Amino acid sequence: MTIPKHIELEISKAIEQLAFADRTYNLGAPIWPTADSKADWKHDLAIMRMYDDLKHVRLELIAADQTIPFQFIICFNGEPAIAASGDVAKGVEVPVLPSHVRSIVTNKRVVIGNCNNGKEAPYRHLLRKNWGAAANHARRSGDSYASSHCQAITGGRQTGGFHVAAEARHQLVVYRCGVRGFAFAKAQDLGMADVYLRPEDAPPGFQFLAGQRITAIIVQTPRGLQGRAIRAA
Repeated sequence: MTIPKHIELEISKAIEQLAFADRTYNLGAPIWPTADSKADWKHDLAIMRMYDDLKHVRLELIAADQTIPFQFIICFNGEPAIAASGDVAKGVEVPVLPSHVRSIVTNKRVVIGNCNNGKEAPYRHLLRKNWGAAANHARRSGDSYASSHCQAITGGRQTGGFHVAAEARHQLVVYRCGVRGFAFAKAQDLGMADVYLRPEDAPPGFQFLAGQRITAIIVQTPRGLQGRAIRAA
């Protein structure tokens, strides 16, 4: 069966974003250790997408207690809608996980979400992998933020989001404020400076002030370090 090029591209973009996050953390063997294993995933997800039976795909890091301190989920919406903020990160905005969070990770996986409406029968014989049910693990209490990059590179046909455990929040001190509401801060616990902060990533009406103490999820982007899910300390 010939898979339409636009579906191949859509699935490839999703898988490559997850693979990038997986490589960034370098926790254990890669999710896709070979090009063939990744190709099999892309093929099967593209088949599911063709049959309108793919809701999302997500990368999860799993702790020893079987909770999830990190999740990166990409949802397949199919409806074009460019984010008003554009591609803020200019790339995948991977959260910076401190060592005490990385140390609790004992496993990882990629899970897909189907529509659960009985659509699999017509395409099951086309799949390369033997898919089965995955155990449901609870996410640890924490914060979530949307991926503007994921939405921007797909014209809104995909939306992405990260969930990060509360233990991964960082303490920051604002040291410089801009005239348009943005600011820069230092992350004292990591010895990092120049974390870029936007008012859009803080509660409505939040204003940055020099010397102010805040907490945030720090994310690494091609544009440098940025803050997400910002709030007062």
